[in-house]
Amino acid sequence: MTNNNRSKSAWTLEEELFLHENFGKITFAEIGEKIGKSKKAVERKVWRTGLSSGFDPANHKINFWTLEEDIFLTENHLILTYEEIAKYLNRSSKSVCGRVERLKIGKVRDFWTKEKDNFLQKYYGKLTNKQLTRAFLKVFDEKKDFKLLCQNIQFRAQKLGIKSNPFHTANNNFFSEPNILNSYYAGLIASDGCIDDNRTSKALKIELHDLDGCILEKFKKDTEFTGNVNRKNTRGYSIIQIGCCQQWFKDLEKNFNITPRKSKTKYPGKKGQTLMPPRHLSRECALAFIIGLIDGDGGINVYKGNYYALSLNISSSEPMVNWVKQILSTLVLYFKTPLPKISPCCTIFRFQIIGKRAEHICKHLMRLDVPRMWRKWVLVKAWINQDTELIEAFIAHRGKKMSAWKGALKVLKKREITAKEYYEN
Repeated sequence: MTNNNRSKSAWTLEEELFLHENFGKITFAEIGEKIGKSKKAVERKVWRTGLSSGFDPANHKINFWTLEEDIFLTENHLILTYEEIAKYLNRSSKSVCGRVERLKIGKVRDFWTKEKDNFLQKYYGKLTNKQLTRAFLKVFDEKKDFKLLCQNIQFRAQKLGIKSNPFHTANNNFFSEPNILNSYYAGLIASDGCIDDNRTSKALKIELHDLDGCILEKFKKDTEFTGNVNRKNTRGYSIIQIGCCQQWFKDLEKNFNITPRKSKTKYPGKKGQTLMPPRHLSRECALAFIIGLIDGDGGINVYKGNYYALSLNISSSEPMVNWVKQILSTLVLYFKTPLPKISPCCTIFRFQIIGKRAEHICKHLMRLDVPRMWRKWVLVKAWINQDTELIEAFIAHRGKKMSAWKGALKVLKKREITAKEYYEN
């Protein structure tokens, strides 16, 4: 009873000194027991005095603010919310709020004025985020961190409900219903693409070698994308990035099980998700999806053992490789021996078929009318046609990444024929 009455009384100077001396060394309950206060009374006093701005309750230690953190807080407390600052500094929002009060730098004005909101409504969506941020800094003479302001502009536009007119456009319903064409591209995305996921929107990114850049040009045409395929000359890669069709990401997850932060490894991490096979696809769509996987993370080569043989392999996550094996096994039912087992390869799984069964499966996959990476499928055509010159060009540089395909291109160039024309004839 005495303890309850004592907890409601005013704090004496001795009690406050005891709190300051022992804060972070012992728990709130132990402090309260020593001075005759309740645990809640001690917590309230800690908050009011600002001690909690550097307190780590998990370890009961004081995490002091550094000079760099104080400078960052002073420069950005008018731009960012306390939650955003807390996330950036890896502190709690209460800690940030308490530090602002102790430094006496409270929000004396709102960063977002009516003029800035009008500017945002006028140009948001008509300019890219970087262009808009540069214009914002120039018009309003703001001296703020470019990256943080760019992010804050997106948050503000979302809060105001501003719907942007996309800088580029594409067919928003391209992946809504599975068909042979979009199933192929979904397989390519599952293997060689990724979905960048931030707090405001998502973007699809596919990066391929320049020799396969025609696939990205075809994807741009089929999806009616108004943007460009960019080439990284220093690396020899082509890249396409599309963020204007947010419906795609719902359809890709619903129809093909493709999610952001997908992982083909055995240990995807806390935020990663193991790549899973698609659900409820028809047989033809499933085969088109597998062709996309082969073009991305698979390979068609000449295997050298006691004799030369055609080899087909796919590398991906364990569930995906098992699903591929199940689908392809339906194409070779009349063969006496079953398909080989999948095998672990570093952190992913690999499935390889060699010989007549590989040749039979490739012939069946060639019947589907989908885009292809010619450097892989021309070898199948040459093998079927028994084109010795072209096969030897592949074998001469076997295992040297793009060298085998470059050797085959020289042979085709002498014949004055493109890879596509050779494949289709």
